[in-house]
Amino acid sequence: MKATDSVWTVGDLPELKTGDCLCFRAQGRIQQWVVKTIGAESWHWALVGRKQPADDWGGEDWSVAESIDKGVARTLLSQYQHRHMRIYRPRLPDGEQEKLAPYVMKRCNFYGKAGYDWMGVANIGVWFLLRHLGLTWWMKKDMRFWCIELCNQVWADLDFPLCDMGEPPNPVNFEQSDQLELIWRTF
Repeated sequence: MKATDSVWTVGDLPELKTGDCLCFRAQGRIQQWVVKTIGAESWHWALVGRKQPADDWGGEDWSVAESIDKGVARTLLSQYQHRHMRIYRPRLPDGEQEKLAPYVMKRCNFYGKAGYDWMGVANIGVWFLLRHLGLTWWMKKDMRFWCIELCNQVWADLDFPLCDMGEPPNPVNFEQSDQLELIWRTF
């Protein structure tokens, strides 16, 4: 598939809400091997931001949590329409997600200034290996984040962690989270 081939368009998506989580299928052999090894189906996760007004293309689009440094795109249509995607929504009471939207964006903007956490990604690998040996170890470090950790941290700050806080956020525990509902998918 070429990067210009569209798997979906914004018109195919359900109405998105600020704070919804997007996840994308692994691309390339290394990503696919890692995902298979850890028992997940997804690779990259992003948090939906706010709807953007019509632009020069003439259409509206959705921003996604601010920092491209964390692998988080600015617009769905221009960045991700060639990738298979799922949309997960936090399981909150009716109307609660809309009420929390300004706080979600405030936290996204705050954490968006932090750098990408390459050591955190490496720590996840070590954590998975040790877990298979029956050992537990996890170290939360500074104010840097990788994509899925950013999603979890924003919601945890609002007293709604998306995964068990006793282990690091990762594709496996996000895909299996009781706090998230799958609302749309292409894989």
